[in-house]
Amino acid sequence: MKKAGKIIAFLIIIALIVVPLTACPGQQGSQGPAGPAGPQGEKGERGPMGPPGSDGARGMVGPEGPEGPEGPEGDQGEQGPVGPNAQIVVASWDNWATVGYADSDVVLGSNFIPGDYVHLTICEEDTVLAENIEVNDCGAFYETVILPTPSLDVVSLKAYVDDGDGHFDSGDELWACWPITTYIPG
Repeated sequence: MKKAGKIIAFLIIIALIVVPLTACPGQQGSQGPAGPAGPQGEKGERGPMGPPGSDGARGMVGPEGPEGPEGPEGDQGEQGPVGPNAQIVVASWDNWATVGYADSDVVLGSNFIPGDYVHLTICEEDTVLAENIEVNDCGAFYETVILPTPSLDVVSLKAYVDDGDGHFDSGDELWACWPITTYIPG
């Protein structure tokens, strides 16, 4: 009998373990209140800096502001240096007399800066007649030029000082001019 009581006690313990394991789960209960927050930990080390971002698109140009008032009288800057007073003349190659017409002429220049280079052009289109004429130590030069096809027009022969690039262009400065006609009398 004692043995039977032990077996029954063993079966009851097994039943108490197995039955809850096989039982159907019920509905979940409501969540309990949150517990108190724990203490905050120490601040970590700063991480490495990231790469810089790309430049954004350029914004629109704002409207132009109003013109400011004119400055007081007498606040003008210093007067600049006097401009060039160089001169050119066109002379006939045959008699070196200064004339106003010919088809092949000598252009003489004076009062230029020694060592500068001069370009000669003709007309409002600035057709190049000669480039890179070196000014001598006396500030003078001469160059033989062939004028374009004869016509009855009066034109300007111009002397430009080179801006340093060795070719006639808009950066060159006009220093002197001489009026001529390309008419050849018959």
